[in-house]
Amino acid sequence: REQSQVIGKQDCSKFSNPYGTTYSCVSGIWDTLWIEAVPQLYLRSLDIALTQNKLSITPSFCSSPGDTAGVGLLNCTITDPVTPSSLSLFYQDSLITSVSSSWEMDLSDIKMLLWPELYFIKIELTDDAITTYSSIRVISTEVGGDGFLRPTINGNRVFYTGLLSQGYYPDGLYTAATDAAMLWDLLYAKKLGFNALRVHQKVEPRRFYFHADRLGMLLLQDMPSSKMYTSAGEWWFTNELTAMVTMLNNIPSVVQYQIFNERGGGAGDCGTVCENAKALRSVDKGSRNVIDVSGGGALFPGASDCCCGCPSQPCPIDPPKNWTGHCCGCDCGYAYDSHHYPDPICPIATSVKASFSNEYGGLKLPVPSHSWYQGRCGTLTVNSTQLLANYTSFTTSLINCKQTRGMSGAIYTQISDVECECNGLQTYDRYPKLTPQDEQIIQQNNQLLRDA
Repeated sequence: REQSQVIGKQDCSKFSNPYGTTYSCVSGIWDTLWIEAVPQLYLRSLDIALTQNKLSITPSFCSSPGDTAGVGLLNCTITDPVTPSSLSLFYQDSLITSVSSSWEMDLSDIKMLLWPELYFIKIELTDDAITTYSSIRVISTEVGGDGFLRPTINGNRVFYTGLLSQGYYPDGLYTAATDAAMLWDLLYAKKLGFNALRVHQKVEPRRFYFHADRLGMLLLQDMPSSKMYTSAGEWWFTNELTAMVTMLNNIPSVVQYQIFNERGGGAGDCGTVCENAKALRSVDKGSRNVIDVSGGGALFPGASDCCCGCPSQPCPIDPPKNWTGHCCGCDCGYAYDSHHYPDPICPIATSVKASFSNEYGGLKLPVPSHSWYQGRCGTLTVNSTQLLANYTSFTTSLINCKQTRGMSGAIYTQISDVECECNGLQTYDRYPKLTPQDEQIIQQNNQLLRDA
């Protein structure tokens, strides 16, 4: 069962033999769990769609066992984030158990603000109430005058300058000790001038997404992988994928999904990959852009066409620095996506495919007094001067990629060390490795890249 279970980077052998790019496993409940007393007729969930012209809400509700129908008064209140005034809509209808009713509020006469402004919404149903929030955030793509496809948010072209974020903590593994600890990485990424995090091989607690929503941090969400994608685990993976997307439907900061990572799980079979992409899109109410395989995962042993029909030459397993081809997954994602260490490589975008360097960097800068295990950082380490020189060189390369090859995002590995990995910009216990002057150099490079 463990071989096909969706577990991300967890590996229970790491308790006794810590090393490499997988980490200690988690047992028991690690995320927030609510237990709530509810009235006879209660709200279970909400699907929310907010635009500059209207608010659409689809409530899902339940009645107590034995009660086949209920009648309730729905009251919706939206709180304006700028002024204390609010808008109210009253709606009354007969509510039938387990059936959803959609309704809308006309906002055409109101000047609505775009994300990251949040509108807080309270829905009341007789004796029950839900308080939540939404924001105006429309994700799309456009082809520029250079013929390259790029992502847009609210009609504006966006470049994702991001960090890999694995959500591990030394005192709780998957669980942050406090809300401030969860918030720390988001604030540190913004301090360094990053506008995105790739949420790598983990689904975070909902509180994390709320912080990202209010801070305006763009999230590129991975689906956690299984060790082996067996036929027995195929249903399990797809079911977990659609459950994740359903949970994140109302989260405006999640702007992109990556289904598979490199050659992990079922990424070696394009039929499997595309079936999961279809399942994801069927439940994604936010119409996010989807990368089928991050890192060209169709590069599996024995494949005669590693790009699975991609209109370019096959990708080498270890592309040289001057490699000019595409690193693509299957033909059901919207982008070519390369992983290469330490320097980034540049897939060439087309009019139908965007381009990303979704992993690069990984420069090892150990801090002995803040290491998880002494002596297991590996070789090829750098000092802070070398790290900054390399980061500046990477930025120069990425600017060229952006201007000449249509690249739309680059994700540096990583925001913090994780156990024996010491390639973070912070240690595992979140001690900054860089001086304030060093941090300013990183911030300036990121600004140059976004402005290029």
